[in-house]
Amino acid sequence: MNLPSYVYSIILFAILFLIFFIFLMIFIKKKRWTEPKKPFNPEIAEKLYQALGGSNVKSVSLEHQRLKVLVSSLKQVKREKLTETGFPAAVKGKEITLFVRYYPEDMCHYLEDKTKEN
Repeated sequence: MNLPSYVYSIILFAILFLIFFIFLMIFIKKKRWTEPKKPFNPEIAEKLYQALGGSNVKSVSLEHQRLKVLVSSLKQVKREKLTETGFPAAVKGKEITLFVRYYPEDMCHYLEDKTKEN
């Protein structure tokens, strides 16, 4: 079967275009899923510390991206300020668990330093 030479050129061009399109779609999908990382902001950490009641914080520990804060009294925790910080929180007894998406280690160190000062 003899096909004209331009048919082979068209098939080759179509295959190259398809490969280029597939790689382009993979690149766009990867780009869409990665979120830009926000720099650590000590002001947000200070707001969180004040929302937890300042000297009310007894201890702080970190498990993956969850910050576990043990407080003396839940009455001293300012719930409105805590919701303003934007960290999802769960309360169990006197332990408050916060989900910190960006820089959880820095947030933990900041809160530990503040509790040592008081």
